[in-house]
Amino acid sequence: MNKLHTLQMIHQEKLIAVIRGDTQEEAEMITEGSYSGGITIMELTYTVPGAT
Repeated sequence: MNKLHTLQMIHQEKLIAVIRGDTQEEAEMITEGSYSGGITIMELTYTVPGAT
C-alpha cells in the first residue's frame, strides 16, 4: 500500500479509530470489535504492551 492509496482510503472512510488498551489482549478485543463494526482504518498505539 502506498501513500496515495492510504490517503484515498482515509478520505473515503472518514474515520480512523485509535486503539489503546491496558493489555495486548484488551487491544486485540477492541480491534476485532471495531473491525466487526465496520471500522477498517485503525491505529494501534505503542503504549499498549506488546504492540509491534
